[in-house]
Amino acid sequence: MEKLSEEDDREIYENSYYSFIRKLEELAASPQEACNLLTHFNVSAEIKFGLEGSDYLFNYASCNFSQDQREALLDLIESFKCIPLSVVEYTEVASVSLRNMDHPCWIPLRKKAQNLLSLLKSNTEQNQMYFL
Repeated sequence: MEKLSEEDDREIYENSYYSFIRKLEELAASPQEACNLLTHFNVSAEIKFGLEGSDYLFNYASCNFSQDQREALLDLIESFKCIPLSVVEYTEVASVSLRNMDHPCWIPLRKKAQNLLSLLKSNTEQNQMYFL
């Protein structure tokens, strides 16, 4: 596999980080807000599967996560293992999406996501500046 140029690495990283933060914000939101953000479509699965492999960000040379930020993300990823499969089953039904996101297993993950968003505040601001 050919190594990415510094410019390509940065472009891909910034776009990936942007998508990652959107998913993190969805997880950090209240169950109702998360469902609204994802238009009630398969919300729990979209969030879980959108975040549980997020450590791929560390592969980019442009990734500037501190050790604390890396550890917080890895801890969040590990926490997805506690989610019962029944909570992430496919659904297009709004009431089922809300019920799934209201499951108690999400409470600690939601708090971890909120904490990680706070830890990543300056990274996110840099990401926003990149797109201006």
